[in-house]
Amino acid sequence: MRIALHSVFLAEKPATQTREVERAADLVAVLAPTDWTSARVEAWLDWAATLPGDYPRGETPAALVAPADPLLG
Repeated sequence: MRIALHSVFLAEKPATQTREVERAADLVAVLAPTDWTSARVEAWLDWAATLPGDYPRGETPAALVAPADPLLG
C-alpha cells in the first residue's frame, strides 16, 4: 500500500513579485503575490502595521520547525 504524503510544506508557492508602494511617509518595497491588486497590498500593509512589534526574540519551538525529511516526521 502506498501512502500519499500531503503537507503544507510540499505545496507550491504562489508567484510573487517585488512592488514599490507609496505610503504616507515613504516608498516601501514589498514582496507580494502577483495576483494581488495594489489596493490589497496597501490594505495588507495597513493590517501588518497594527501588529505588535515587541515579540520576544529566541529560538523557534521544535514543534513549529519543518523536518528536513518530511517522511521522518
